[in-house]
Amino acid sequence: MRSGHWKLGAVSLILFTLAACATKPGVKLVTYSEQTTDLPKPFKVTQPGSYGLYPDDGLTAIETLRLRPGDTIGFRHASDGTIVGFADDKEYKLTAVLATDYSWKYMGKEGQGEAK
Repeated sequence: MRSGHWKLGAVSLILFTLAACATKPGVKLVTYSEQTTDLPKPFKVTQPGSYGLYPDDGLTAIETLRLRPGDTIGFRHASDGTIVGFADDKEYKLTAVLATDYSWKYMGKEGQGEAK
């Protein structure tokens, strides 16, 4: 009987882990990794909607914006030499403590976000 409880616990842990991974929002469009010196090519928005800048270790966006086709998002060097996320002329500091990657994600046609 005890082995049955162990198996049930293992299956529950696996299902919980899969569910947690599946709840990360959005579709990644462009990702910056601190492990590389190269910056990714900026992404030209093709769909109107909500876009978010996310650290790889979190579910909460650093910033969420409503963007239009033609707007550009990505990562670049700020005037102080640090790497920042950007949406056209606005810059956003990459502030997560444990993150090593950051991504701009498309969140859908509707959603939260400040109009750019």
